[in-house]
Order: sequence, then structure tokens, then C-alpha cells
Amino acid sequence: MRYVLLACKTMQAEMEQILDRRGNMFDRIGWIESGLHNVTERLKEEITAGLEEIRDADCVVMGFGACGNAFAGITAGDFEMILPKADDCISIMLGSYQRKREIMKQGETYFLTRGWLGGESNIYKEYLFTVEKYGKEMADIIYEEILGKYKHLGIIDTKAYDYESFLEETAVMAEELHLHQLPIEGDLSYLERLLTGFWDGGDFIRIAPHQTIMADMFPKGK
Repeated sequence: MRYVLLACKTMQAEMEQILDRRGNMFDRIGWIESGLHNVTERLKEEITAGLEEIRDADCVVMGFGACGNAFAGITAGDFEMILPKADDCISIMLGSYQRKREIMKQGETYFLTRGWLGGESNIYKEYLFTVEKYGKEMADIIYEEILGKYKHLGIIDTKAYDYESFLEETAVMAEELHLHQLPIEGDLSYLERLLTGFWDGGDFIRIAPHQTIMADMFPKGK
């Protein structure tokens, strides 16, 4: 069997750590830029282009969540596809959607990892751009509206980076965005199963060659 991994760069550090520890079964790995999540159609175009380049795989493992239904309508090539049955990558890095829901019972939470913050587009970079363009007072008014329902800035420890320094960095963000910083223990067991071929049970979507992915195959996030 020839395996290919096509995945979001948001989770690159976590995936590479697992592959280093558990062994790499993939003949090829391709990364999709994380900032494309902001525009679903652009993300779909990049995923489609990445899949069209694959000519010699038996199975393509997709390292993404539902990503705003970016996968809906995409058709597999001459290979099987494996996808996490997850609403987004946060559920994947917390171990399950149920875990994310339990955390959010404490209050609406905007989740962050180092990979998410390191993307070419993220909430804090957009905030700083707004400050530069309109001034801090107006930027705070705009982001109070954008983030009004959120209570916490959830900082996930995936063990793939220096967490203490990340907490220091994001403490400044939490203060400026008027959110309470919430340290959260990550759980990469779901991601590990994805990358090591443990796809039995109901946690993964298996797409046969030339089958089209439907939106209702994924769970509905909040």
C-alpha cells in the first residue's frame, strides 16, 4: 500500500512529533496553508489541487476537520481517502468534539495552539492590523463586537512546543482582546490514530475511490 498525507499546517508540529515517535508510514506528505481557512472556497481549491497532483497513492489521509464544509463536493481520485469525523482541528487536538463541548461549558472559548497563531492569518494579527488602521480605541470597539460572545482564550498544550513561553505570549493577547486566558491540556490520541492507521470504529470517514464527500458525513459543530 502506498499512503499519502495531505494536511493543514496548523497541525504540522503535532503531526511531525507523532510521526517521529511512532514511525512514518507515508510515502509523501503535503501541507496546506492554514490561513486559507478564512475563505472556504480558496481552501477547497487548494485541497482539490493537492489531490489532483496525487497519481500513485492507494490511500490518502487528510489531516483536517470539516473546515467550514470545505470538503463537501470534493471527489476522491484513484485512491481511498481517510478523514477525521471532526468538526474542526480543535476537536482533533483535544481528542474529541465531546471534550471541546465540556470545556466550552465554562464559557465560550476561542482556542489557540502555536500552529494556529503562527499561521499567515490569525485573530491577533487581524486585531493589530485594525489597531494600526483605526487606532486602539476603535479597534477595541470592533473586536468587542467580534468577540463579544467569547469569555476565554483557550491555550492548548499539545506538547509540541514550549508551552510556558506560549502562555507568556498569549497572556498579552488575552489582555488586549479582553479575554480570560485558560490553559488547556491537549490530547493527541485522535490525531495519533489518524496517522498510524487505526481507522476502525465511527471516528473516521472512509471515502472509496471516485466517491464524492458530502457535508452530512461530518458532525455539526456549535
